[in-house]
Amino acid sequence: MKTFSALALVVGLTATAYSQAPFTIVSPKNGATVREVVEIAMPDGSVPQGTFIGVMVDDKFIEATVPVQVKDRLVYRLDTKGRAIPDGQHTLTIRLYGNVGGKPAVVEESSVQVKVGNHEGFNIPEDGTYVHYKFTPGRKISYTVEIGQLVSTLSEARNRIGGRAAELPVAFEKIRVLIACDDRKPDGTGLIRTQLLPYAGKDYVVATVDNEDRPTKRHEAEFAPIYRLLTKAGREVYADAPAWYGIEGFVGRDSLTDLFVMLPLPLLPEDKVKVGSTWRSQILFQVGSLAEARESGKAAVGIAASGRLVNFEWEQGKRCARIHYELAFAEGSRETPTLRMQGREFKNDRRTSYEQDVWVSLDEGVLVRQDFRVQADFKVEQPSAGQTPGGRTGPQIGGGPPGTGGGGSVGSPSIDLYSPAGGQRRGGPSMGGGAPQGGGPQVGGGPAAGGRQGGGATFVRQTLYVRMTMEK
Repeated sequence: MKTFSALALVVGLTATAYSQAPFTIVSPKNGATVREVVEIAMPDGSVPQGTFIGVMVDDKFIEATVPVQVKDRLVYRLDTKGRAIPDGQHTLTIRLYGNVGGKPAVVEESSVQVKVGNHEGFNIPEDGTYVHYKFTPGRKISYTVEIGQLVSTLSEARNRIGGRAAELPVAFEKIRVLIACDDRKPDGTGLIRTQLLPYAGKDYVVATVDNEDRPTKRHEAEFAPIYRLLTKAGREVYADAPAWYGIEGFVGRDSLTDLFVMLPLPLLPEDKVKVGSTWRSQILFQVGSLAEARESGKAAVGIAASGRLVNFEWEQGKRCARIHYELAFAEGSRETPTLRMQGREFKNDRRTSYEQDVWVSLDEGVLVRQDFRVQADFKVEQPSAGQTPGGRTGPQIGGGPPGTGGGGSVGSPSIDLYSPAGGQRRGGPSMGGGAPQGGGPQVGGGPAAGGRQGGGATFVRQTLYVRMTMEK
């Protein structure tokens, strides 16, 4: 139930001075069922300048912040999944903090009872269900794809005493991609077209292409499609980027400015699954070049990984199966067991991990979201006094998935843009894959070797992430 309270008379007078509109929760309504990100809305003007709100769930403090203006309301977005708020009845409370006697104090409060239902509405048979793509001819889905790199460093001494490394963003790019189904065979195999899209309301995109060392502006007329034949589980039967053919007698060719994006759809389990089911699968990467895709008839290569069905949950308003894939390689030292027991941030001298979380709609059979992460941890000995660090600057995830020919050419795992005239990708956020077969993580100068003189060691973590989200 919604409530309103003031502290004492003097505090109440202070609150009156602050308030320009009633401080109350406009939505969600009392007794509502909520899922995913809940917009807690307040009247416009109810949080005056110089004040802020505190958010609580069941008397547990969540965050102190200032709500954002959304049209004629103030809104705080509570991520019930990200905050791991369990399904069931909960009390959402917001408190208005003002300056009382020179100190922050609660001057107003409002609460509402809601039911969180992120995992309700699923009637899964006891023996499980199929989680497959349902390719529908004519269906076109656009996605926003973000790729970024983060770098963290922490001295070996600070790691031993439980220090935490701060993440530093070093690169970020965003594009839009169309995934369309042009045909479907009786066995469920789909002819899938993948193509770059311009920004919403624009006719261009700004991104790093394989033969460039910085982002450039490229127009919609340059965007060309990749075609794939995919099974219901996402296994690639064939892939090609057809050359353009002019009038009769002319040889097929690409424009030298055409851009192709070879974005693999995640693999899905072949058999029925239920919560907790595990299976052997692969994490897919795009191949190293457009020429390689045309020659081999494959636009994706994979590395072995374990799959697990984490849960059935709502994502973007859709009933989804959430699948997790992972693969990790680690090289320990004599200190590794102790560091693990103590829960230290860096537990191994070298570690490379791949993780992919996938949300697939049970009703529509389409990819709703995927989060992909490659993380490389490694220890770098600092040079003693008088020594000069050499090699490349900055930590780099090197190598490449098996079969790609080593490091560098693969670029990012999912959203490199290829031009027929391109060579090896240089600029922008990039990754060679990092699988041990390709050489593993490597480091030269930069954050790892550019520290103080006098020996010692520094742990370095480089993370590359790709987030692909269906647009509403």
